[in-house]
Amino acid sequence: MESGEIMRWAAASGILDEFDRTQPSLQSEENVGPIPEGWWSVDLQNAFSYEKDAKSIYDIISWKMQKRSRGMEYINIYPTPDNPTLRKSGFSIHGGEEAGSIGCIDLTSGMKGFFNTFIFKNRSMLLNVKY
Repeated sequence: MESGEIMRWAAASGILDEFDRTQPSLQSEENVGPIPEGWWSVDLQNAFSYEKDAKSIYDIISWKMQKRSRGMEYINIYPTPDNPTLRKSGFSIHGGEEAGSIGCIDLTSGMKGFFNTFIFKNRSMLLNVKY
């Protein structure tokens, strides 16, 4: 954050191993590996929540169907220009009932707190993914 404040949340990414751990060695594997290491842009205009954005019956059904895997809030994130993403794209930060994803950052039950903090701070940020 601009103030230099560092905040952390427990997260998982990619298909987890038998011990429920992220597998950094699979970063380049599409739909299996975790989000590649590096800097990512997290912008307020890419933040979505069921309460704010589900307006039509189609939206409501879509959110309800994805609740288990994505949760009720998500933020699409994009690599910074100097981040080689290993030819992978389409990442977000989301929650869900079970840890793990097809490459996104999954905060499971911590997503609501992260989302509310992000919206409250009202600032875009840079996210550094490190394993």
